[in-house]
Amino acid sequence: MTATKFKWDHDFIKQVATQNKKYRGDPLVERLTDYISQSVYTSPSHFALEMIQNADDVESKEIKFYFDRDNKILVTNNGKIFSKNDVKTICYAGYSLKKNKKGFFGIGFKSVKRVTDTPQIISGNYNFVIHKYYHPEPCNEIPRNITFNSKKGAIFILLLKSRKEQDSIFKRFMEETNEHLLLFLDYIENIYIIDRRKKAEKTYILSYNRGKGILENTFTDNKSNWKVFKKTIDIPQSIPRPKGKENVRKTEMALAFPTDVNTIPNPQKLFCYLPTKRFTGYPFIIQGDFLPILGRSDIDEVHPWNNYMFNQLPLLIADAFEKLIKNHNFKLRILSFLPLKEKCQDGLFIKYIDDIYDKLKSKKICFTRDKNFKKPINSIYLPHELWKLFVNDNLHEIYKSEKFVISDGYNNFEKQNLSKLGMERFGFDNILLFFKNIKGIKSKIVDPYWFISIYTYLNDNFDNYEKVKLKNIQFLL
Repeated sequence: MTATKFKWDHDFIKQVATQNKKYRGDPLVERLTDYISQSVYTSPSHFALEMIQNADDVESKEIKFYFDRDNKILVTNNGKIFSKNDVKTICYAGYSLKKNKKGFFGIGFKSVKRVTDTPQIISGNYNFVIHKYYHPEPCNEIPRNITFNSKKGAIFILLLKSRKEQDSIFKRFMEETNEHLLLFLDYIENIYIIDRRKKAEKTYILSYNRGKGILENTFTDNKSNWKVFKKTIDIPQSIPRPKGKENVRKTEMALAFPTDVNTIPNPQKLFCYLPTKRFTGYPFIIQGDFLPILGRSDIDEVHPWNNYMFNQLPLLIADAFEKLIKNHNFKLRILSFLPLKEKCQDGLFIKYIDDIYDKLKSKKICFTRDKNFKKPINSIYLPHELWKLFVNDNLHEIYKSEKFVISDGYNNFEKQNLSKLGMERFGFDNILLFFKNIKGIKSKIVDPYWFISIYTYLNDNFDNYEKVKLKNIQFLL
């Protein structure tokens, strides 16, 4: 650390300190804040997630975490500088002037107490250390190995409580701070983790190319492609608002689908900008401006705001499926992302699956052999061996309604999912019905090849018990 001659606004910091004297020595306030930082934010690395969100709120393109040898963690961003309201918010208990933001600077920043007793903040004209959560003290020093720009960004200096904790904090940080949280941020493109604990400095990068939908993590060598579907949700006036959202009329929900999955996608976590600990059981990520519980590990299931947003989920998913099939990667594979009751263990999300199916039945998401998209309830699965034997006119004779044969590009799992959405499977009873239809069968009598082919198919695919039903059809005797 080195002292500077920069003209800091220490007078305002002293003013905030004077205003906060009412908290000094108050055992109730200190016990409550200790509870929040120690019991609610159970992970020592949670502070990083809060800082990432707050950096995105101030329009940072990047955030850097330096794990230094001198038992410090330095955090920098290149967003907007601190305002007076930001200083007040970060020093007060439960006080926040942030409107419609993702982070919770007042409460969320208290999570740094898990790792430090004296966080230092440098931004714009302000340089101060916070003691016991609420008591700012002017400071003049800045880190020697960090470039300070008074017009942009902020620096946070976290002197760790114990030298023994740095390795464990780094380990938890790398386990819990994954690249997927970048999917739902508006500005941050890169998260840098600079490990200076040893002589050989190492840098790891979590990055997101929003234009191409590419996520990368150089620590795990993971690279994945994602498609994010977003939708604006109108909130009726009758829905009670959480504190801080009293004037919100519209919000946003989003779904994220991995585009490079060749197998059945894994169940994903629920996101409230940051990942919660809750697995939805759905094979895609659900993100919403939900009201989280304190600590942000889950959402409040009983609040009307959250209930209303979850009730929008079936239509949101149906709209996403209909939109995403226009993407080449999803034309057929979108059916792999159908939520399944047998895969979902969470009662909150199981109860929406039937409604999701009902919404999808009316969407044109089924790709046919004619290379068009049709509704699942207007589609059938016709074994490929029968494609030339039963044309669309023949199917109309059988079903007495317009039916379209699905593409043979679907795998078995996707066909099973289409069945859940109302697609019918063409089987022995359908063939029998066609044989009983005088008009339909007359069109085939002049074609010996048709009869040979259908007989071969029946002989190879059905047992004698089923085939005996054909004896009552006169021309086959």
